[in-house]
Amino acid sequence: MKDTLMPSALETLRTISLRCLECSTLYPGVEAGGKPRYRCDCGGVLDVEQAPVADATSLRQLFDERAATSFTWPVHAGNMLHDHSGVWRYRELILPIPAQYIVSRPEGNTGLYPVGMEHCGAGCIGHRQIGSYAGLEQLFLKHEGENPTGSFKDRGMTVGVT
Repeated sequence: MKDTLMPSALETLRTISLRCLECSTLYPGVEAGGKPRYRCDCGGVLDVEQAPVADATSLRQLFDERAATSFTWPVHAGNMLHDHSGVWRYRELILPIPAQYIVSRPEGNTGLYPVGMEHCGAGCIGHRQIGSYAGLEQLFLKHEGENPTGSFKDRGMTVGVT
């Protein structure tokens, strides 16, 4: 089994750090010789850390602008597809991955449905009980069954496969 990573993966990993959740040891994203690190020396699980690319206000504006762009058909691979993804629209918060390596169907952007609201409109009869049971006046539920495979796992898998 090959013990080093592709150049594109190495470039991405050089921008992150890995912190152990058990002992807080900090490691570079890439070890000497380009070898990946999967666990801490203590056996703990590693969490990815990266420096923010911009402040929260700037990122929010960027994400909103992406969501507001026109979506035209046919869709070709590239930024337009990623700008409308419920996952890759927020790519600055995931990993710095070049667009050509992103594998997406696109996932996310599943419906957000009001339940448990005083006036949720026609078709919400009986749904008020969900919010009341939870003690909430306003409650929204995501319908993850609207993802390409009908599963909430699509969101994580697009990142994992990429």
